[in-house]
Amino acid sequence: GRSALEGKLALAAHYISQKGRRNLTGQGTSVLTYTDPFVSVDGSFSIDSSRWGVMLYVDNITDYNKLRDGSPFNTPEWDYRVRPRTVGVQLTTRF
Repeated sequence: GRSALEGKLALAAHYISQKGRRNLTGQGTSVLTYTDPFVSVDGSFSIDSSRWGVMLYVDNITDYNKLRDGSPFNTPEWDYRVRPRTVGVQLTTRF
């Protein structure tokens, strides 16, 4: 017999709030700066049967690409960038 196909559409949004960082100046004072808040959006579309599945996914749909402060100690060496827009296909089989 024929197996029925099932489709799925998924979207996820992740909010990252602004973060303050105190930077020391050469005069022994400090300046408080903030990172920008942003929303990262991921999505996928998949089709499945009882024997196989295929999924198309996109991470970081908006391609947000700014430097983020990842340091708990306010050191620039720990800063990072959000992974750029990533598109992929995932294939599965059941046996």
